[in-house]
Formats: sequence, C-alpha cells, structure tokens
Amino acid sequence: MPLSHATKFMALTPTQHVAFGRIVTEWSNVEFLVETLLIRLSCAPDFLGLALTNDLNISNRISCLKNLIKINRHRYTPPRLSDDIERRLNGIILEISRLKDYRNRFVHYCWCRDNDEVVFGIRFRAKLPELGKPNANTLTLRVAKMNELADRMHKLVEDLNDVLRLIPEIEEEWLMKELVKANRWYSK
Repeated sequence: MPLSHATKFMALTPTQHVAFGRIVTEWSNVEFLVETLLIRLSCAPDFLGLALTNDLNISNRISCLKNLIKINRHRYTPPRLSDDIERRLNGIILEISRLKDYRNRFVHYCWCRDNDEVVFGIRFRAKLPELGKPNANTLTLRVAKMNELADRMHKLVEDLNDVLRLIPEIEEEWLMKELVKANRWYSK
C-alpha cells in the first residue's frame, strides 16, 4: 500500500497536494519549452522537431542545448545568438541542472504527510543502503520549500518564454514550399 494511503494521518493535505501539483505542472512546462528551444536552435519546424526531442530525457536535452548554443554561436557569421541570449541560455541551463534532481525525487519517490507542514518521501529500492548514506533514498521537505521550488520553476518557464520570443520559429508550410522550389523534395 502506498504510504499516503496507509492511514488517514499519512494522507497528504490539500495544501501539500497543491504544492506537488504546482511542481509537476511547472516542470512539464519547462520540459516542453526546452524541447521548443532545441527545435528553434536546430532551425526545424516545431511539429517535426518534436519527433526528435520527445524521447530525450532532461540530461540529454541539456547536453543538446549546450551543443546547439556552441554551434549557433561559432558556426555562423554573424552568430545566430547574441551575447545576451547566450548568457540567458547558460543561466537557464544552470537553473535546470539545479532543479532536475528535485523533479526526479518528486516523481519517483512515494510521499506521505509527516505533519501538516512537512512531507516525507522515500524511494523504495531492493538494495542495502550504502555505508555512510543510510538516508540516501529519503527526503523530508517543508511545504514552504516545495512552494519555493515551484516558484523557481515558474520563473524558469518565464525565462524560457522570454528567450523563445527572441528566436524565430521556422514555419513548416514555408519550409516545405522552399524545399519544393529548390527541387529538394523527396517524392518524385
């Protein structure tokens, strides 16, 4: 039985559920916008680009993003990215890196109420604890900390949106017309 269902005293409060919901919602937005950013930096239309990015985990997305920043900065003259955009992207990558471990814990741990202001999470594993790390698969968080994390994720979404407004979208219809005009269409 899941911890939060074991007794009524371990069930999460509505306030705790809201904090979890905020985190999950904002992180989903982060992941979608990072995919969109990868697509735009690859000069691909959004829909087609999603076929390439959907199955990448966040660590692979960050790796691709770093590579695309370098490519867009150094391969083209003039560079496609201004110093300001590059600085903002590096800040976004840093914040994603700081928050992704929390996201993994929120998604993969089993959670219950410790008290009305604190939740306790554990990742059940079929292995013995490492020496010196008996609590490596547990986490205790105050609801205030959860809301702080959700606020940081919300700001990350706003920062991603701001940067995406500066990087033009490639329209799929326009691209297909250009490919036909340039005799680069595949079906002949």
